[in-house]
Amino acid sequence: MQNRRYRAMVSVFATLLSGKVKEAIRGCAMLDPEVDYPRARNILKEMFGQPFRVARNMIEGVLAEARRTRGETRSLSNLVTKMQNCSIALNHLEYRSDLDSLQTLESIVRCLPAEMQTAWATEADRIEKRIREATFDELA
Repeated sequence: MQNRRYRAMVSVFATLLSGKVKEAIRGCAMLDPEVDYPRARNILKEMFGQPFRVARNMIEGVLAEARRTRGETRSLSNLVTKMQNCSIALNHLEYRSDLDSLQTLESIVRCLPAEMQTAWATEADRIEKRIREATFDELA
């Protein structure tokens, strides 16, 4: 079970990252499952250094997908998938602070169709009435 989880995480990293980092992570999928996930994490640490840089790269990928989003089902579905994968990856890296920030949420919501923006505003208001802030996972 753990082996599948490690492979899934390497796959998520490879999906969310870009450029030379993506290529380095993609190679980890060929390794033994006990080695690939820790190796992928080490590559991310070596190439980016700090967790916030890994998080920023992944969040930028989500924001780029949001900017490409149109009101079509397929593009919205792609955005949701990218958001969910980003959330999973950053949970595993134990770094969510930028993900749940108001700036990240607003940047994504601005790219949605007007009726979805209105629905999210209603939902965010409902969440705030419970004396807490809305999260990235709730938007996804």
